[in-house]
Amino acid sequence: MVNKPCCIDIYQGDDVSDVPTPLAGFEKVKAAGIAFLFHKASEWTSFRDRRYAPRRAAWMAGDPIKVTDVDGAALSLPPRFGAYHFFHGQDVAGEARNFLTAAALGDSDAACCDWENVGRSSYAPPAAACDEFCSRVEDAIGRTCWVYGGNVPREQLSARLPSAMLERFAARNLWFCEYGPRLIGVPLPWAKSGPTLWQDDGDAYGPGPHRIPGITTLCDNSTVVGAMTVARLNEVWAGKSMAIAAQV
Repeated sequence: MVNKPCCIDIYQGDDVSDVPTPLAGFEKVKAAGIAFLFHKASEWTSFRDRRYAPRRAAWMAGDPIKVTDVDGAALSLPPRFGAYHFFHGQDVAGEARNFLTAAALGDSDAACCDWENVGRSSYAPPAAACDEFCSRVEDAIGRTCWVYGGNVPREQLSARLPSAMLERFAARNLWFCEYGPRLIGVPLPWAKSGPTLWQDDGDAYGPGPHRIPGITTLCDNSTVVGAMTVARLNEVWAGKSMAIAAQV
């Protein structure tokens, strides 16, 4: 079954159509009823995506976007933007500084730690390092950081970890990567609540769609599932305030 994407994620290697004007492809994305965009901002302690800043400005410009929710409700949403950092986990403080500088987050922007295997060695940053990165970002922005991942958080976030750490993860929005027609294997902290966003399509994997109007390359995209709706996604997009998260 083909999903109904509500969010796309891109990085500088993805091509946004420049026809008839630079980055005009974003208007086609919005016209398809997609109001949410995650863009890679940084990686490791020094890499920064050179296309991030102009794309953020272009995405955030323009009128509200007409979206049909999964329950059929007609919505009019402002364009919503999120930045993610591809996490290596060996210099957590340096990576957090690089991300915060590169992302230059606004009050309504989402921050996300992309937590997966790194490079050909398949090194997986440990849970404690991801937690520390998120906490450093949260201390800086005053609200919770998203977590992106599939196999790595599923394998590492076990009941053997300190309960306080698992509670911190549970308070964060999960952007879950599981390519396929069914949602399976949600990591422990979110097993009951479910993910906030489900990336069921990446490149040519998953049930589709694999292409989004306005993006000329294959395009990763995500949907909502379970109790989540697009309206609810809009409400929680920027993250919970840290005061509220501490009560979860």
